[in-house]
Amino acid sequence: MACSSRRGVTHASPSSPPDSPMILVNGIATDEVSALDRGLSYGDGLFETVAVVAGEILNWPRHVARLHDGCNRLAIPQPDAGQLSEEVRTVAAGTDRSIVKITITRGAGGNGYTPPTEITPTRIVAPRPWPKHYAEREQQGIRICVAQHRLSSNPRLAGLKHLNRLDQVLASVELMTRDATEALMLDHGGRVIEATRCNLFAVYGTHLSTPRLTICGVSGVMRAVIAQLAPALGLAFAETALTLDDIRAADEVFLCNAIAGIWPVIELDDGPLRTYSIGEHTRRLQAALIAGHHH
Repeated sequence: MACSSRRGVTHASPSSPPDSPMILVNGIATDEVSALDRGLSYGDGLFETVAVVAGEILNWPRHVARLHDGCNRLAIPQPDAGQLSEEVRTVAAGTDRSIVKITITRGAGGNGYTPPTEITPTRIVAPRPWPKHYAEREQQGIRICVAQHRLSSNPRLAGLKHLNRLDQVLASVELMTRDATEALMLDHGGRVIEATRCNLFAVYGTHLSTPRLTICGVSGVMRAVIAQLAPALGLAFAETALTLDDIRAADEVFLCNAIAGIWPVIELDDGPLRTYSIGEHTRRLQAALIAGHHH
């Protein structure tokens, strides 16, 4: 494969249109990955989705900490955080606001499911445009439904942002047929865990609750930020088991992730329609995220 080098980035022979965004695979500008990569074959890896605003990677230390924790738990060598941040800024260059997905796999090799003894991870850094409709959802709120598909349970993987996302894919297929922006996902015990791509919070008076993630679910970066901000805003925070009845009984409900910030929920379509007002605590948390440069 012919390569050239410019501004510290090695460029492979182009395999995509010249106006396509730059994607880096192991530091090389290309969109090609080995067909034998274990991330493709087995979902053997992790990913992070970060917001880049005016060249700043928002909540970067939290993303790195979660990625390193996931690498430790899956026994994948950790990527260099400094190298990753340089690559993220490189692919986001020239944009005021961008989304960048970082994917780390165990690389190629091994015998079937058994990984190789010497691991050479694959590192993919890929940008995509900022969704224009997200700001509207933050201000006006969203309608959500409940997915029939249930989350798989595995305490050893709980919290991780691993590459095995078929649960979320199947719930998203359901969502395509529903008049809703997001779908809540339950475990097989009937507990509400999260939405397809967001974490969930419910407000009861001055108490802020989010589902416990001990057997499934993603421990979101924005979820952790909100939990840290809550006490200073007069909210008593707790991780707890929540049912759909608990969500219906809440004063305020909102979803969050590192890109969306906070989306207030104004309607829950689960049989009888439950409507919510966008409450004071939701708005104060949104303002705190902006003031703290988290969103």
